[in-house]
Amino acid sequence: HLYAEKYLVAEGEEWVVLQNNLIAALVLCFERQKRVQDLDESIKRGRAVRLSCPKDSAILDNLASALLRRFEQRADGKDLDEAIQHHRVALQLTPEGHPNPSVFLNNFASTLSTRFEKRGDGKDLDEAILHHRLAQRLMPESDGKDLDEAIQHHRVALQLRAEDRPDRPSSLKNLANALSTRFEQRGGRDLDEAISHHRRALQLRPEGFPDRLSSLNNLAPALLMRFQQCGDADAMQEALQLS
Repeated sequence: HLYAEKYLVAEGEEWVVLQNNLIAALVLCFERQKRVQDLDESIKRGRAVRLSCPKDSAILDNLASALLRRFEQRADGKDLDEAIQHHRVALQLTPEGHPNPSVFLNNFASTLSTRFEKRGDGKDLDEAILHHRLAQRLMPESDGKDLDEAIQHHRVALQLRAEDRPDRPSSLKNLANALSTRFEQRGGRDLDEAISHHRRALQLRPEGFPDRLSSLNNLAPALLMRFQQCGDADAMQEALQLS
């Protein structure tokens, strides 16, 4: 799972994305194989990255999720309190206009609900309800027509870029990301096609290529999504190898 780290000499934006993917992947490994060591590794990495990037809300949210899972296994109240602390900071750091703040709100609310169930503090329940309601109001509403049109345009753009064009990997990425979004909304076979395009983009950026890490970071989340939705263990292993 350290495969992609050799492409970096500094802790830049792509390094943060790489670490975030790995933190999430380790939690998914735990959920499938029930090895608490995976949670320990996820938390260890999350805490280390947090020191380097204290204002990255996605890192904090994933770290909090790992801590909650470990609390459910070991019942250490410190893990639960730390998870809530990270969720709270992640929410405070989420910028206005974030594409999906409802995810952070729902995760925070669920963790607060867990603490209420364990300790009975009504303030936790009140806050959880507040965040759940706000998350529902912020959920995007769409009939899907704009997304279908965007996918159509991305297909045309890809057809216009030959295999040897330097911008073809970007077109593959754009189409793959749009297909992944539609899969999240409707299901179907879009995710398989998205993964295929991400793999091809990676092939077009061999080792030593400046943007190879970006392609690695695009493919890994799509593979994790397939594991989450379909239980595909091979997809999980491939994602870990990339991360």
